[in-house]
Amino acid sequence: MILAALALALLAPATLAGPAEGADRSPARDDPAIELVLDAIRVVETGGEPNGGRDATGDRGRSIGPYQIQRAYWIDSGVAGRWEDCRDVEYARRVVKAYWQRYCPRALAQADLEVLARVHNGGLSGHRKAGTLGYWRKVELELEQMQLRALARADGARAPAVRRPVATVR
Repeated sequence: MILAALALALLAPATLAGPAEGADRSPARDDPAIELVLDAIRVVETGGEPNGGRDATGDRGRSIGPYQIQRAYWIDSGVAGRWEDCRDVEYARRVVKAYWQRYCPRALAQADLEVLARVHNGGLSGHRKAGTLGYWRKVELELEQMQLRALARADGARAPAVRRPVATVR
């Protein structure tokens, strides 16, 4: 959590100061920290998929779209539409925010990115499940990579390449 907070502080210092007295912290508000964690979650869920993950299907057909949303998650969000609409990035973001508003409104209001990511991955009590810690670490790593890319852009330099293992052909 500390590294993610540091990343956000460098990207948007005012974000961590908290909302002004009476400020609207509803999920409809474009909070930079919430938008960043949504971007990081999307990369973790479907970052390598063509078309931004729009056509991604996982969990043997139970999860769809860029955020790998299951039907029960979509129903719990209360967002009008069809489950298949979760393939659309903006619609899926609304679904995720509505789900968070229902199951972890305090974390949403406080931009507690770890709780938000873990609830997205593990359901309404996901933030208490040991099994979601690895998922959070992936999201946190992506947030750090986003920070490095933003800093590199600010410096006018290229972002450092992410090292990936190279397959050896024999």
